[in-house]
Amino acid sequence: MFSYSQCVRFAHSSVFEQLFTQVLASCRDAGLLDGSRLIVDATHVEADAALKSLRAELQVIDGDSDGGGGGDESAERPALALAAPRSGPTPKRKASNATAVSRTDPDAKLRYKPGHRPHLVYRAQVATDPKARVIVAVNAEPATGHEADSLPVIIDRSKWLRHKVAEIVADAGYASDAVYSHLAERQIEAFIPPQLNMLKRPGGQAARARCKTPRGVGAAVDRITHGEGAIAELKRHGAGRARCRGTAKLQTQLLLTATAINLKRLTSRPPAAGNDCANDHSAVRAHLAILNACLRALAADTTSTSTTGS
Repeated sequence: MFSYSQCVRFAHSSVFEQLFTQVLASCRDAGLLDGSRLIVDATHVEADAALKSLRAELQVIDGDSDGGGGGDESAERPALALAAPRSGPTPKRKASNATAVSRTDPDAKLRYKPGHRPHLVYRAQVATDPKARVIVAVNAEPATGHEADSLPVIIDRSKWLRHKVAEIVADAGYASDAVYSHLAERQIEAFIPPQLNMLKRPGGQAARARCKTPRGVGAAVDRITHGEGAIAELKRHGAGRARCRGTAKLQTQLLLTATAINLKRLTSRPPAAGNDCANDHSAVRAHLAILNACLRALAADTTSTSTTGS
């Protein structure tokens, strides 16, 4: 258990990680974790950066440098001429993560979605236990690459927190032959529906057959109900937009939000018959005091950082 002074003194992500671990352990002791099935889903978090902060990334072309002439100033320079007038409509130019970077938040990445305005986002991975919708692990990352790239990190964190992770439930965005092979090597049953281009391969056919079993149908219901429900609850508690810049600070924000949600699970659980501590909320009140101390420490740290930057 951490004291008030320790939480105020050490305003680092490790402290928030330990606070999250302590609350999760209390949820496990209260019987709120199934401990076998883990639902993994990802969402985009709005970054605290504007599109005006984007600047083009320039790099030196191979073989083109100031010293290419070997120091001979008399080397012949190419002649310059005016370009011919352009005719027709002006071509549309579209920035991408490969050509532009935000000057205020380099970790934020561009996201284009039909029918929505382009914006800078992060990606948040959320792992949920379906028994009481307790959040087991969170991970903040740049919104590039495949969603399943951080799946081993989520599994390792969950196992370190004493979750068995015998089953992984996710949507088709996590499906790939590499993911199926990795989970099979770790003896984890994957309820991940394959994508359409994988249905003719043995791995995709096996995954589809597994998802059509009664357990697979139940896993899909859990994913829609608890996986997406946990993400909606995270956003309702303020995780829909990053309060600070950088993946490390977003990870702290996600940990604090997940800790608050898990504390709600503890305080709202029904009393268990024969449990001497069923009506004893002293531990929950202690965790709430720690969470409030960490929130004040984070606010003070953010204020001092912004004052120093200005």
